[in-house]
This record gives sequence, C-alpha cells and structure tokens, in this order.
Amino acid sequence: MAALVYVVGSCYLADRFKAKWQFISGLSGLGCVLFIAVTTVTNKTTQYVLTIFAFGTIYGCSPLVKTWVSDVVPQPAAKRAIAIALINSIGNASSIYATWLWPKTDAPRYIAGFATTTSWLGILCISAAVFAWLFKKYPTEKATHAEAIGAELGDRSGGV
Repeated sequence: MAALVYVVGSCYLADRFKAKWQFISGLSGLGCVLFIAVTTVTNKTTQYVLTIFAFGTIYGCSPLVKTWVSDVVPQPAAKRAIAIALINSIGNASSIYATWLWPKTDAPRYIAGFATTTSWLGILCISAAVFAWLFKKYPTEKATHAEAIGAELGDRSGGV
C-alpha cells in the first residue's frame, strides 16, 4: 500500500509541478535516509515499518525516471525506446545479483543488501541532479510533431 501511495502521489505531484527530476532526487534521497535507518535500528517492528517506507521510494522513483527520460529524449522514437530499454535492463539486472546480496545467513540485518540499495539510491539522487543541470546547459533541439514524424518516416524509406 505504501508503494501505491508513493507511485501515485509522487507521479501526480511531479507532473502537476513539472518537477520530475526534483521528485526523483527527493525520493531517492529519502530512500537513502530510510535505508540507513533500517540498517541502524535494532527494533524489529521499527525496522519492518521503515523497510516498507524505504522500498516505497524505489517504486516511486521507477515511473518517474521512465517518464523523465521520455521528456528529455523526445525524438527520435528509436533513441527514446533504447533509453527506456536500457533503464529497464539495468533495473531488472538487480534480479540477477540480488540473490547474493540477501542471503538468509545475513538475516535480519541484511547489511550487504541494504548497503547496495542505499548506494544505488544515492547514485540516482546525485545523477538526476547532474543530468538535469546538463540538460539545462545543453538543451536538445525540439522538433515539432510534424517534423519528428516526417523525419522518422523519411528514415524508414532510406533517407528519401
């Protein structure tokens, strides 16, 4: 339920205020703080509650990152599709290495798993701000919808 609140709330507010990168940095920064708290707290009930809220920040960041990429890479569609596929593949790679980060022998602290998750959220927090600055400093040329469609159709026909 916490993840649903994070996803719907953060995506709605980010769209309303046109501040996707700020919400990405804010949520991932909050996630870092919450995961640090999870690893330092010794009370199991508190750790459980903090874990729910901490993982909610991850679920909130995921759709924001994908929609932000769609905004900053508007055309061509192939470039945008590759960028989103790259984001998905990096995110899904966690399914491969996660089995080694969360072994039962580390229970209930799971220091390696929480440290890795905290690190990734920290990287996301900083890189969102850096990329926002870069996108502002080096803006992309925005084509009109007709120009973008015309360019894509021209590319398929061999550059005619």
